[in-house]
Amino acid sequence: MDTLRIAVCEDREEDRERLRKILCRTGVPDGQAVFFDSGEALLRAFSAGSYDLLLLDVYMGGMSGIDTLTRIREADPEVPAAFLTNSTEFALESYRLNALGYLLKPVKEKDILRMMDIATKMKRNAPALIVRKDRRSLRLPLKDIQYLEQRLHQVRIVRGDGSSVQIYGKLAELLSQLDSGQFLLIHKSYCVNLDFVRDINPDLRCFFMKDRTSIPIRRESYAEAKRTFENYLFRQVRKVMDD
Repeated sequence: MDTLRIAVCEDREEDRERLRKILCRTGVPDGQAVFFDSGEALLRAFSAGSYDLLLLDVYMGGMSGIDTLTRIREADPEVPAAFLTNSTEFALESYRLNALGYLLKPVKEKDILRMMDIATKMKRNAPALIVRKDRRSLRLPLKDIQYLEQRLHQVRIVRGDGSSVQIYGKLAELLSQLDSGQFLLIHKSYCVNLDFVRDINPDLRCFFMKDRTSIPIRRESYAEAKRTFENYLFRQVRKVMDD
């Protein structure tokens, strides 16, 4: 099974420890599962593409698991998530929030394995950029890529969690693998994922990304970049309204 980055949001210490032991038995390496004791704590750490699976307790002090996932869906509509609960009354909420389902407490290992299997298949089937590095192929899900930057004879691929991959080659050679509705070439050296753009600055002619990085826009491309970004935002709003 592929290694998954898992976030567990559970306010009861004994339940967190139970889940920690289950994940350890299923072979999840240290550091690949991160535990939060509140929805607020998870939201502070969350960014699109940072996790492959979320396990959220429904009833927590402060923000509930349902409210937490509602907020997360604003940033990442697709990250696999499942609710942990003592009741079956949240099936409708699970459906509304595009959750994988709910796991009844005390959570069983076979149920966790089932969620991990689904998340793994979703990760494998997600659109991805395939690149070569150190004589092996790397598969980088498109939804995790924040932007790509040409640096002399290398391309730096920056992910949503701030990490990056550097490969030898040309940015132009990778464009055919990128979704033209999601990625925009704004400069001969930069291509951005519009999901990660926070704002556009007309004075500096740049995009501000969600991590506050500024990406320059070529002067002759500014008007088109601005129009494309505005149209993208409009489509996103319409999508939310339709859902």
